Order: sequence, then structure tokens, then C-alpha cells
Amino acid sequence: RTYRVVSDLQKTDQTGNYNYYVIEKFQYDNPIVVRVENKYKLEENANYEFTFKGGVDELKTDYSMEEIFNQFRIINIQKTDKEGLEQRQDNIKNN
Repeated sequence: RTYRVVSDLQKTDQTGNYNYYVIEKFQYDNPIVVRVENKYKLEENANYEFTFKGGVDELKTDYSMEEIFNQFRIINIQKTDKEGLEQRQDNIKNN
């Protein structure tokens, strides 16, 4: 899924392994704070494609941004120049 980094909070967790960012999804006016491994250096006002892994509830039709970041593990983040309707918003499915 594609998200835009609104702000780098320049804050790490207690272990020093994670950084915090405010992100938003295209056409959703509900940004959230997420924790991302510090091996990924995200820039403000840039779009990134996040790839997740985890178990999916077959009865659930959609996940909120909070649920995605809390229930699934980020396995890759890539910067993208896709904007607007070009952005990827793939359904969450079992991996």
C-alpha cells in the first residue's frame, strides 16, 4: 500500500531500533503515527509503497491503517513517484 510521509517526528523508541512518522493515505483525512525500523530512512512529503506480511482474518473485508500497522509486519518500504490514483492500495491477503 502507498502512504505519504507527512512528518518525521525525529523520535525513536526506547530500543533505538525504530523511528516514528506521521503518515496518510491518499484521499483519507486521518493521518496516523507509525513506528518504522530505522533501517528505512523516510523523507517528509514523499510517497512510499509499504509491503506487509502477516495472518489475515478471512472474514474481514478491509483493514484500517491502524490495524494494518498494528497487526502486520513491514517487510519492505520503497520510495515511489506514483501520485493520486496511480498509487497502490492492494487488498490485504494471506501471505
